[in-house]
Amino acid sequence: MADIDTGYGDDSKKFMAALGEDGMKQLDKLYGETVESANSQLFSINPKQSYVSPDMIKADPEFWKPKPAAKPAAKPAAKTRAKAAKSTAAAASSLLIDSPHTETLKARL
Repeated sequence: MADIDTGYGDDSKKFMAALGEDGMKQLDKLYGETVESANSQLFSINPKQSYVSPDMIKADPEFWKPKPAAKPAAKPAAKTRAKAAKSTAAAASSLLIDSPHTETLKARL
């Protein structure tokens, strides 16, 4: 598959040098006269959805049999979240401006 990824790669320079400038012009003209349409398709290979031979797996085991990803960090415990909520409420109530409704708002926090 690596050969397909590189396309002509370095070989394209050799190919163009072998044909020369006139040969490339002739090739372009011939292509334009003979090819009605062309398209390219890009495919993705997913090892989870592929059935490959053991030889293929041996050729690139990291791709075909990747190690499981690390588990995400545990969420904070309920006590920690409750403590954070209380400190946020305390900070918010300290920012309230004295007004007739301040006590009502503090009680709600």
